[in-house]
Amino acid sequence: MNKNVYIMMGIPGGGKSTWIRNNVPSDAVICSADHFFEDANGNYNWKAEFLFPAHKTCFHKYVKALDNPDVQNIVVDNTNTKRAFMQDYVKEANKRGVFVTIVSIIADPDVAAKRNVHGVPAHTVLKMHGELLNTLQLGFSSDWGIKQHIKVI
Repeated sequence: MNKNVYIMMGIPGGGKSTWIRNNVPSDAVICSADHFFEDANGNYNWKAEFLFPAHKTCFHKYVKALDNPDVQNIVVDNTNTKRAFMQDYVKEANKRGVFVTIVSIIADPDVAAKRNVHGVPAHTVLKMHGELLNTLQLGFSSDWGIKQHIKVI
């Protein structure tokens, strides 16, 4: 069975979840640091001091999905505005011979700031938008084994 790995890039409120819902099979394993901050009732309780364990938990879920022969589609649903944020995910996929599709969602930061569901301040969304554009301008290393780069504007 061939695996599909999708690594999302986009600012909060930019449309990543909508793209996933419309383009990825519903049985995909979604790996997101945001899940760490959700309680049993679905309430989102973000705390900066838990950001590292949130990303660590997300990464472990991803590796487990990569190693599960029954999982065909995996999505890393984080903002990933810098290459460094994606690098370990790509390396783990490459180790297993799994090609990666990067999906970058380019959205108007003012619109995204108003519709993001986690209350990320507009100035932070704007900063992340700049990081995302810079990363896209730099491009991705050829040794990343990227199958395709889908740009949604």
